[in-house]
Amino acid sequence: MTTTPPNTTNSPHFAPARVVIIGHRGTGKSAFLARVRKAFDSDSPPDLLDLDKYIEAQTEKTIPQIFAEQGEAEFRKLESLYFLKITAQTASLPQSVFLSAGAGFVPPERGPWRFWWLRRSTDSQGRLFLNRPRLDAKVSPMTEFKDRFHERESLYSQWADEILTLQEGFDFDNFAEKLWIRNELTNVQGAVTLTPTVLASDDRAYQFFQRRKGWGIQFFELRDDLLDPDMINRALGLAPHKNILLSFRDPGNKSALLKIQNDLNLGFDWPLEWGPCPIGKPTVLSYHRRKTSLEETFKIVGSLVEKSTSSPFQRSPS
Repeated sequence: MTTTPPNTTNSPHFAPARVVIIGHRGTGKSAFLARVRKAFDSDSPPDLLDLDKYIEAQTEKTIPQIFAEQGEAEFRKLESLYFLKITAQTASLPQSVFLSAGAGFVPPERGPWRFWWLRRSTDSQGRLFLNRPRLDAKVSPMTEFKDRFHERESLYSQWADEILTLQEGFDFDNFAEKLWIRNELTNVQGAVTLTPTVLASDDRAYQFFQRRKGWGIQFFELRDDLLDPDMINRALGLAPHKNILLSFRDPGNKSALLKIQNDLNLGFDWPLEWGPCPIGKPTVLSYHRRKTSLEETFKIVGSLVEKSTSSPFQRSPS
């Protein structure tokens, strides 16, 4: 497979030139934008925009007024219209542009933008706001939030190039987040499990690996129960093979993954419940069958390890 790299910045740190911040109500997108500004050098500040505020300035009406007078459907049309307008107006700007969008925003196109999904670990619990427009006055505000939760989760998963999950109350300047924003993380080690969203297209996969080239990640895990053959091949064409970890999870894909391993001699994760490994020494041994107690599980794992190929890297039962 041939992957054509898209145009990227010449900066030593890969930073998307155009970023849309998406996420549920109350995740702190506006506060995050303020931290983004601080993360950049003073001589190269990004252009920060809020789509709702831009719409209010252009229409000379507040968002609640637009909802009350025209309804949600018309507001969504305005979102798309002004998003495209911002895209055109910022196309020639030399600095980075970060745009915060409302929770229900559906992008009309991807264009030059990268999408960062700002999440909170408490998102599913719901949030109430007295100063934001109601979308369905026939139900309670909490029901309104939860009725849209799963639909929006699916939307964000579809569009997100990067996902940043923050704990509730995390709204302060911090060094780790600054490194992430500036793409200056190093010596991360460990394994990163690749998802279908990351590998959905050549462009998205390329950008994902470009951003993480200098992070010092030990392994990119390719799970055969999450990824289809095209996605696995896409990752194999982009990531250094020494940093690939094939993860055997689906017995139905066993033969295909065994062939890849035999052909490329990659690192791999072997499930102990499948019995002795037939292809040499695994990089990782796993056990995925939970028992009634952790003590019972470890006894079973110990017995299986003795019967199987030993490994210098072993992780706890999952």
